[in-house]
Amino acid sequence: MKFTIDQRELERVLSELTPFLDKNNDSFRANYHLIAKNNVLTIQATNLKIGLSVTVRPEIIEQEGSTLVDGARFLKVVKPLKRDAITCELISNELLVKQGRSRFKVKVNTNTRAFYTFPTTEDMSKINFNGQLLKTGFENIIPSIDGNSPKYELTGGLVSISKENITFVSTDTKRLTIVEEILETSNSSDLEFIIPRPAMIEIPKLFDGDIEFLYNEEFVIIENKEKFFFTKLVSGTYPVWKRIVPQDLTYEFTLNKNEMIEKMKLISSVNSSIKISFNKSGITFKTLDYQNVNSEAETSIDMELSIPENFELGTNSRFIIDFLNHIDVEEFTFGFKKADRPFVLVSKNIKAVIMPINLGED
Repeated sequence: MKFTIDQRELERVLSELTPFLDKNNDSFRANYHLIAKNNVLTIQATNLKIGLSVTVRPEIIEQEGSTLVDGARFLKVVKPLKRDAITCELISNELLVKQGRSRFKVKVNTNTRAFYTFPTTEDMSKINFNGQLLKTGFENIIPSIDGNSPKYELTGGLVSISKENITFVSTDTKRLTIVEEILETSNSSDLEFIIPRPAMIEIPKLFDGDIEFLYNEEFVIIENKEKFFFTKLVSGTYPVWKRIVPQDLTYEFTLNKNEMIEKMKLISSVNSSIKISFNKSGITFKTLDYQNVNSEAETSIDMELSIPENFELGTNSRFIIDFLNHIDVEEFTFGFKKADRPFVLVSKNIKAVIMPINLGED
């Protein structure tokens, strides 16, 4: 195998593929799979859960072939080179990278059969998505996905599609995030699948505009002329999340987003566990666990609240900050039924349900 390609083009592709490499350096999946054939260079990377294949046209392919090359080392060689043509040539068990008088050698594995075979689109169903709608839904639910949860079904986010709506849902058991959108075109049937967190992070980076999902019970595939992306779906049954959402809230307050972020960040600089106290003259925020962190903080928002009695609840301020950082309006709603029950943050079509912390003897 021998080809010549512009350094900028090769670096761009390798950087795009880096998140798909296996972090285990001893794994075949820690390698890029290079295939030079029919005047096209295809580079693949996968950690088995997600994978990406990118096709580019190099300046010239002098000799066809394929190999596996260490991902981290290959990118480290390519990145500092000049923005000019470079030549890559497979010689025995090494990939020789040349540019001008510079020479680099990277060890390779020519046993390409050991590399994972990407799934095909044969017999898969299709559904179209608005790219921006998908990006917004993923970004909002990602913070409440626990990628390391022992409950495998919670390591991804639920995408639930009805005839006219799409709902994105995630939970780490301490909070639940829901984003509901209206589909531009009516869908023929109801669908549900769980997409892993890493796939939700990468899809908006890779594809612009409208996106076509090809799917079956095991995979989702997205492709265009240059890229072929796949993700394994998370198996299992997602929790019945609708039961968790409080109904008929007793109190609902309209609060300023920026003011709330300011108060949350001020308090969380000392401790993320806080107590929120409500009274007729406003809301007070105070840190918890004073004995453990050896410092405390307190601040407040002055406002008139129409409530019959004072009450308080405990929470993790990070959960509120995550919600506020993803909404694009100046005000949001803070609502709850009882102080010891889950409370709700709402902004247009985005809703977060957060479990309170037991205040105990604080």
